[in-house]
Amino acid sequence: MSAPTGTLIAYATAPGTVAYDDRTERNSPYTKHLLNAINMPGVKIEDTFKHTRIAVMAETDNKQVPWESSSL
Repeated sequence: MSAPTGTLIAYATAPGTVAYDDRTERNSPYTKHLLNAINMPGVKIEDTFKHTRIAVMAETDNKQVPWESSSL
């Protein structure tokens, strides 16, 4: 999906793949790492999602790759 002008669309995983969910934790890897990244002061929104992607990929051994479409 292409993001309309001035929009950022974020997905927990790449198109055609599934997101991992650890039932022993309160949040999925994506939500957990997005919440951590959102709390980083002074970070641009694009970098927030980059930090999230890197952390999710590390936690899931590259099995889940968060994906964004942006026209910001």
